[in-house]
Order: sequence, then C-alpha cells, then structure tokens
Amino acid sequence: MILRGAFEVARREGLDGMSMPGLAAHLNVGVTSIYWYFRSKEDLLQHMYLSAAKSFQGRLITPEGFAPSDWRNYLSQLFRQYRSMLEVDELFAELLLHPLAGHSGVDTPSAYETLESHIAYLVAAGFTPRAAWDVYACLVMFTRGITISEGARRRSGYPPEGMAQLSRFDVSAAPIIARLVSEEGISIDMSGDTFLPGLNMILDSAEAKLASGR
Repeated sequence: MILRGAFEVARREGLDGMSMPGLAAHLNVGVTSIYWYFRSKEDLLQHMYLSAAKSFQGRLITPEGFAPSDWRNYLSQLFRQYRSMLEVDELFAELLLHPLAGHSGVDTPSAYETLESHIAYLVAAGFTPRAAWDVYACLVMFTRGITISEGARRRSGYPPEGMAQLSRFDVSAAPIIARLVSEEGISIDMSGDTFLPGLNMILDSAEAKLASGR
C-alpha cells in the first residue's frame, strides 16, 4: 500500500517533491506508520527503484526466440525498446536512472540472472565473455545517457527545437553546426537524433570485434 501510494504521489509531484509527511497525508495514515516500514525517504526510494526495475525488466524482450547468429537484430530491438519504455514512463526513467539505482542494497538475484542470460547469449554468438560484457555494458550506458539528456531537455525546454536553436549560439563562429541544424535537423544538445547512429556504431564495432575474435 505504501509503495503504491508512493508511486501515485511521485507521478503527481515528482521524486524530489515527494515527502514522507506528504505520502502519509495521501494515504491518510500517521507518518510514523510509514517509518515503521521504511527508515527514510532514501530507503523508500530504493524499494521504489527495485519495484520499477522488476516491472521494467519483465517487459523487455529476451534472447529466447532469437538465434545466436541473429544477435545484432536482437540487440537493436532490445535497446530500441529499452529507450522507448524509458521515454514513455518518465517516473520509471527517473527511478531507474536515479543515483541510488544499482546501489540500493536491495538488488534482486533475478537482475543478475537476466544480465547473465544476455552475456551467455552473446558468448553463444561467438563473443568472448569480456567482449560480450563490453558490448552489452556500452549499449546500456549509451542508452541511459541518451535518455537522461532527452529527459532534461523535456523538463527544461532547453535547447529549443528546430531553427530556434540558432538563437543559442553565434552562427558565424559555428557555420557547420548551423548548417546541420538548418539542413539536417540536429539537436545541439546531442540527444534524440544521435540514438540510432550511435546504436549502429556500437553494433558495427561489435561486429568487428566478433570478426577479429577479440
């Protein structure tokens, strides 16, 4: 009940705006009742992160049904879905990308079992264990970084979109960037439009690593 209420309050007020007294008022209980289960807001956030991670993990595609030789297609679909899911649910994105994420002390073994399945799948495709780890880790961190940047842009409204971006810098001093904005539609904060090129570059590098046997 407390976790469900915490998600309701966080969706309305954001994680920073959520407080233990505010949550207690939302649930119509005394704040001490919440502290009986969660020692602090940080403790509650850690359990919210774990709940979000389990839900998120359960909705992602898995290697089952993909032949090892189809590893590039699988990783491309997986991380497109990963990014799309974080983009659709900003609270889940904020929880999963929160500084406490991965350092909560309440990790579940299933998270490591899922990670193991991805590494094992890439090893079956011919990658060395270290190469499989490097490829997967790079894709995770790249996708998370793009998501953080996109979320910051949505919240702040900076930089503006389209041609309005040209007002943010001296066009005469950066003519190539100005042309990219006006002709290619790039975002000067390097979010969004860089995801697919970056994803393909990582996968291209992975293919080269696989071919070299390193």
